[in-house]
Amino acid sequence: MGLVLKGYWVEKTPAGSVRESLPWTFELDPEVVARHISDSCAFIHYYDQAAVAQDNRIAPLDWGVTSLLMGPVRTDDTFSVLAAQPNGRSGCPAAISAGLSRVPPSAKLTAADARESYGDGLSDLLAAICQVKGVGPSIATKLLHKKRPDLIPVVDSLVFEFYTGTRMPQSKSLAVGPVIDLILGRFRNDLISNSSEGQFLGGVRTRLLEDSIDFLTDVRVLEMSIWLACRRPSGFGLSKPSGIAESA
Repeated sequence: MGLVLKGYWVEKTPAGSVRESLPWTFELDPEVVARHISDSCAFIHYYDQAAVAQDNRIAPLDWGVTSLLMGPVRTDDTFSVLAAQPNGRSGCPAAISAGLSRVPPSAKLTAADARESYGDGLSDLLAAICQVKGVGPSIATKLLHKKRPDLIPVVDSLVFEFYTGTRMPQSKSLAVGPVIDLILGRFRNDLISNSSEGQFLGGVRTRLLEDSIDFLTDVRVLEMSIWLACRRPSGFGLSKPSGIAESA
């Protein structure tokens, strides 16, 4: 079965003004998505295969793995926060460790009580990480997906715009709340509707196993599928890909 996503497509005039945010239904074939993932650049696969400890602290290795999905993280802004202390312990801020401790590695976004069980902890965790200079919700979720891969998707500017119909706010503090609502609301709904038996995500997994790709969670596959469903042309907002039908 094809992928079905409920996004909010932003139509824009050539001059760049927003006309309206419209609900769309996106459909993709599992074979197309699996082939896209299999053919992804090597650095993406290095990120997904990297062995990151799913513990309650952020270490320099975690930052290094995260940098594979973006431009280099400025070491003077981030690594200094995590510098080893005289006693040899990690310099990971206590607020980040406390936030991670409230969101166990076994946490799943598809859990019936996900919002009640993890919502506050996830909100505090994102807010704490975004206090680090140079780190916003996009970098934070790239970092946290590796720590809690079944709960936290990568929410960059494209995924944010797909689900909200608006640009991600420039202010880090203003963006944390909407990102939490996005993860626990719209993204979670799409994850559940596409992960039941015989649905899209199972089809992608079956195809990926043929290429020995067994290291991606459904959360990651869905997020990568959104990237394939909507690409950002230079100079414009989102554009409708070929083969995508407007919902009734």
